[in-house]
Amino acid sequence: MQRQIFFVGIVVASISSIAVAELKVETFRVSESRIVQVKKLKSDKSFSQSSNLTVQMLISGKEVENFSHYSRPKPTEARDDSGQSLVRKKSFFGGEQFQELNRKQMWFFEKNPPKDQIKVDVHLVAPARKATRIAVLKGSLQLQSSKTNSITFPAKVTKAVDDKALKAAEVAIEITRVNATNGRVQLKVRDPKKLVQGNMEIIDAKGKKISRGHSSFGFNDVRNVTVNTNGKLPDGAKVQVSIVESRKTIDVPFELNDIPLP
Repeated sequence: MQRQIFFVGIVVASISSIAVAELKVETFRVSESRIVQVKKLKSDKSFSQSSNLTVQMLISGKEVENFSHYSRPKPTEARDDSGQSLVRKKSFFGGEQFQELNRKQMWFFEKNPPKDQIKVDVHLVAPARKATRIAVLKGSLQLQSSKTNSITFPAKVTKAVDDKALKAAEVAIEITRVNATNGRVQLKVRDPKKLVQGNMEIIDAKGKKISRGHSSFGFNDVRNVTVNTNGKLPDGAKVQVSIVESRKTIDVPFELNDIPLP
């Protein structure tokens, strides 16, 4: 069973919010999922699922446009109006690493997505059935902005791309395969410091982006990346990658009260 309640516009004004460095944190949406495992087969090797509650926060402010990554929110206190704690003992929603703010996915149905707003989920345990509100939700998260350097190199098979900026960042890139007919370039990327930001692109000789799709998979510090142009690779085509030169991180505490439950 899944129920949702939406808060937009003036409705959120009745819910507590906190502004830090001109950033405003509000409750945007609350969703609840209830699961009961009635019977489990011996042959069923799937992970057991549990009931959960998700509070989606809306973070607004002029500075939001500058942030590229966020850390998973860490609730320090969360209680429903029956007194039950809603803080998870163990999180299954990612570790300590920063996650990229995927604005296209975040505002998928918006024709003109706001530049000064982002949505971030806080994952909690399901409340007591008699509860009608979240009495308090306290915690913090981090937002991160980055200064990047754009690096380009020929889209040709090579064991190691020779670039001073890549070496300084300890990023090693190998172009393993190039299919000029289909416009596909395959790369192996070693990035121990996680300094490669965003998707790799293919550009033509004039610097115009011609890539149309990306895929990436890998473990630990090594990823295999495929970039497609969906057409013939032109002469003089290059691969473009953004490397982080510096990062700025800010703490964003939040305290929300009296949040209606679905």
